[in-house]
Amino acid sequence: MLNLKNRSQRKLALLKQVAMLLILVVSVLLLVRWCKSGEPKSRFEIENSPIKVEMIRNIAQLATISYKDEVVVDSLEHYKNQSEQIAGTFEKLSDLDNFKHGLKASNVKRRLTLIVKGEIHIGFNLKNKKFKIIEKDSSVTLILPNPIILDVLSTPSSTRVFQENGIWQDYEITTLKNKARNKMRLNAEELDLKSKAKENLIRFLKPLIKKNKKLIFEFV
Repeated sequence: MLNLKNRSQRKLALLKQVAMLLILVVSVLLLVRWCKSGEPKSRFEIENSPIKVEMIRNIAQLATISYKDEVVVDSLEHYKNQSEQIAGTFEKLSDLDNFKHGLKASNVKRRLTLIVKGEIHIGFNLKNKKFKIIEKDSSVTLILPNPIILDVLSTPSSTRVFQENGIWQDYEITTLKNKARNKMRLNAEELDLKSKAKENLIRFLKPLIKKNKKLIFEFV
């Protein structure tokens, strides 16, 4: 069985897409500042303008963290009784693909173990959330949705069969791959990467605001 990656090593591979985030958010801030010049209101909601709504839709997902993970998932089924095991053993002996498993005369009816590599993106989904900027004389407040796991990606080329015993249908293999993605999602939650996503966003936006303006972040 392949050893899983050490958690401390995974933390070193976090930052990947920050440059794109910086460009997109700067565009939003510049657009809002330009629109503010002709509005007396101190509070400004981006949703109120079709142009600004379209801008937000174009950057519906901002990923500030991307990291790779590797997990092992397993599905195991035993014979119910000895007579079923005997019949199953003869069946495997008559199948070239499972002949070696029939020789072992094991009580394992079927077993499939996959090694799955994937990539997890964590960031901000602005599609169905309110993105607000409140500008005052001495401060600018940005209201953003809390970061979430945007997606967990894995491809057939990143999946390897470690061991296969018995016949497995496509839908069963798909179920096992989904189990692997859920496992990666849980690993990401345990690493507290959402807090890191917030830190990345704040770190790169602070230098963009004028020195006489205090930048305040609120995540809802």
